[in-house]
Amino acid sequence: MFNRYAQSQQAISTSCPNPHCDNFHCRCGEHCKCTSDHSCTSLLNSAHSLCDQFATILNGISSIDKGVCSVSLHRNMKVTVQGRPSTTVVPADVLFESLDQNGNALNLAEIAILQEEIPGFTHSIVQQGIIVSALHNHWLYMNPLIMYIHLQSIEPPLQFAKKLAHSFSFLNSYPVK
Repeated sequence: MFNRYAQSQQAISTSCPNPHCDNFHCRCGEHCKCTSDHSCTSLLNSAHSLCDQFATILNGISSIDKGVCSVSLHRNMKVTVQGRPSTTVVPADVLFESLDQNGNALNLAEIAILQEEIPGFTHSIVQQGIIVSALHNHWLYMNPLIMYIHLQSIEPPLQFAKKLAHSFSFLNSYPVK
């Protein structure tokens, strides 16, 4: 056991002379990178910055949890379910995760959409190369009838956010914070 630990320490110091950085993790547990001057720089701030930029494009507020950057918006619509008003059934949730070294991420979205918005919005999304992975309802006895569209892509998150922001212009109202 001790020899394996010593070997791993040697491998770390071989790739980066800073004993606190192994090109993947700082000893404190934060993700980092070893810079050319062999100092340990946290990637946490750059992830927050990317997430904030993602949210800004979508006109929302970002949050990061377990490596997932999410922006929760909602559609500003008067909706009833079984005759009762509801504000929670009209989400527009957008997120990215699994960012790779090339800057590509898994981008996902679920957006509440009115039936009459489906053709224009879907056409805009598909024309930009985003996959429509589902279109379905959630609730019965809803007025107006709201559908939920799921979107996905692998690309740089800011590119996905710009495409989605463009497609939001095909909705009757832009999703809000």
